Amino acid sequence: MGKQTERLGVFGRSGCGKTTWVKQYIADKRRLVVFDPVGEYDQLKRIDNPDQLIEIAKASYSDFRVRLVPDYKPGRASATNPELLSALCDRLLWIQEPYKRDLPGAPELTLVVDELNTAFPVHGGAQRCVGFSEVCSRGRHSGIEAVGVSQRIAEVSTNFRGNLSRSILFKPRAGVDRKAAAEILANAGAHDLIDGLQPFEYIEEEGFSYSKKKLPKP
Repeated sequence: MGKQTERLGVFGRSGCGKTTWVKQYIADKRRLVVFDPVGEYDQLKRIDNPDQLIEIAKASYSDFRVRLVPDYKPGRASATNPELLSALCDRLLWIQEPYKRDLPGAPELTLVVDELNTAFPVHGGAQRCVGFSEVCSRGRHSGIEAVGVSQRIAEVSTNFRGNLSRSILFKPRAGVDRKAAAEILANAGAHDLIDGLQPFEYIEEEGFSYSKKKLPKP
């Protein structure tokens, strides 16, 4: 197998640069699936249900870049996001079975979940979204890199944010999210670091060390 796949969290208030960072990060990913509730990734091929992913993977196993956009209807989207993401993850785990079996040449895959708090919330997310919970627990054995993106850190299930291999922290808005970001950094001066962030500045945390960075100008 290749390198151990990551579980990566990207957090921060609206307009801070999260989507820009993620788009730069995934630019060269050859096998990419994005759960895209608000339609941020319109440069990718759209699929309307998880079963379409199976057909795409069969046609081009080593090279596909797609996004699944939930069907928005008033009062319905957030209620169905956990079940839809769970179904998508079930298909991803099936697609990645050759990697899990350590077959030669089996490639890794990147899953990006935007607005993660709507699909894997802190209250009941692990129960309603069993597929993503499985990816969080054992996705690395299937070569699935999981990237979760959310404005609200504190509203994301601890099954995801409690065991991140890397965190990208832009400035949060709510006090509870500021506290959650500081807990990720586990540093006495974390609150001051977070409060001092300017637009498009972020803190990258990995292995209990961190550095302050800034996105390049477009």
